[in-house]
Amino acid sequence: MEHAKSGESDASSGEEPNAKRRRRDPHTHAKSVMVLLDSDVYVSKNDQNVVLMPNTIEMAQLKKPGKGRFGKMTFTSDMTETDVLRALCSKFPILRTKRR
Repeated sequence: MEHAKSGESDASSGEEPNAKRRRRDPHTHAKSVMVLLDSDVYVSKNDQNVVLMPNTIEMAQLKKPGKGRFGKMTFTSDMTETDVLRALCSKFPILRTKRR
């Protein structure tokens, strides 16, 4: 493997550019997604409407691979609401039967 001489870029030497230098598609966004059910959160019944999320230990349990409730997804800026819903239902089968 040849190294680029001073003044040459990685691209001119035929090597793939460093990951930090590589530009990402501005229309694509990778996100971590966690599916929370009604039973995972607590909504107070008083006037303050406080929502209590699971603590870190409970979140770690939900993130376990066998649960099927956590994963990475890629979204694009041109996706419609229906496209996003379809992608979420495809990735998380638990959402197929849930409707709000």
